[in-house]
Amino acid sequence: MVKSFKSSFVVASSGIVLGALALYFYNFNTTNSGTTGTSIPMIAAKTSAVSKVTIPKLSHVSLPKPEPIARADEEFEALKLDLIEKMRQQYRGMIENIAVQVSLKEFLDDLMKTYPVKGKELFEAIIRGAFPEIAENILRAVDTMVLYEDWLLENVLTLNDMPPLEYNGELWKKRRELFGEDANKIWSSEITAQEERREVLQKTVAMLDQSHDTTMYERIYILQTSYEEQYSETIENVVFDSKGVLAQTLFGFDAVQNELSAMSNEQRQTEIDTIRRTIGFDEAQIEYLAEQDQVKDKRWLNGFSYMEAREVLLEGLSGEELDTALTELREKHFKHEAPTIAREERDEFFRYTRPRIYGRN
Repeated sequence: MVKSFKSSFVVASSGIVLGALALYFYNFNTTNSGTTGTSIPMIAAKTSAVSKVTIPKLSHVSLPKPEPIARADEEFEALKLDLIEKMRQQYRGMIENIAVQVSLKEFLDDLMKTYPVKGKELFEAIIRGAFPEIAENILRAVDTMVLYEDWLLENVLTLNDMPPLEYNGELWKKRRELFGEDANKIWSSEITAQEERREVLQKTVAMLDQSHDTTMYERIYILQTSYEEQYSETIENVVFDSKGVLAQTLFGFDAVQNELSAMSNEQRQTEIDTIRRTIGFDEAQIEYLAEQDQVKDKRWLNGFSYMEAREVLLEGLSGEELDTALTELREKHFKHEAPTIAREERDEFFRYTRPRIYGRN
């Protein structure tokens, strides 16, 4: 890793957008790729969206500042040549990366802070001197990041009033409008973080799915702990109904279904209620969901009865006689839903041959 030389440069505040890093939900830095990015978090209603948004940075790259600050023309020229050389050394082999290019906006901000009159001119001269072949691309990338941050400042109130999912969607819409597919590279840390969270949770789910020797409460604890570790401070946790997600996942485990299917209806409902209560559902929700469970149970029993009678008809009848008998059987069991069941069967779909998943369907 190239040694940092920020100690020789004045650290600027970089404006409102880069100023506040106390993220409400999460900071995520990637170092394996050689870059770090501060993720774009979702925010509470009265928190400034702009103050929570930063551009990706390179943790190992800092910017020099000779002492004393250049004032005369010859000092300014010496400063430019010094920064050109250090920029070449520092960014060699990585400058073609769009995420690296936009990170140079911080360099521009620092120069403008130190040299309000000549900062922009100095920045362009350094970029053109250090990377003449791709200087236009770098300058365009930085200018585009300026446009993005200006848009954030102009729309801060509107963004703060948006629900989390809509807020995040607007950010990505603007990013892709300005940067196209490069937006995924620039803010790759957000995407990578989401993928890593899903992978970790999926491994836990796969393990629990086959954990036939684990108690129900151990499964719940492990699943809740894994979910909270991965999602407690993320946008997903704001958007998702975490209790619903956990319940759907838990009831999908083969081990859980094996236990529930071996119980009587009354025992099973008691166990399902207890699981929901442990996950965090309140008593009103538990009561409502239990009522729905019993409605579903009656439907499945009716469906199983229909499928048994249907098999008998298929074995003994054929042709129009079979069609008539099946129509009557469907009307007997499903009443107004009979036409829907008939259409499904014409498409070779039989809903009551699907797996019964207690607590879900």
